[in-house]
Amino acid sequence: MFVDDVDDALRRAVAAGGEALSEPHPNSPHEDTEGNASVYARAPWGTLFELQAIPGGHWYDDTAEIQVWTPPAR
Repeated sequence: MFVDDVDDALRRAVAAGGEALSEPHPNSPHEDTEGNASVYARAPWGTLFELQAIPGGHWYDDTAEIQVWTPPAR
């Protein structure tokens, strides 16, 4: 799930009874631009989900054949 602020979204998920499976961390090499982060969590009913913020967009080198869809900024 794309969110504007991973830390705040994780705090709200835990306050609602979810479980953080780690601390927020930098994304993969193509998603590691400024401000990007993600974290996995578990909902109270057991569903695993990922919170991800990519305000800096994805990074692509000159050999990239495709680009990942990113929702527009709100």
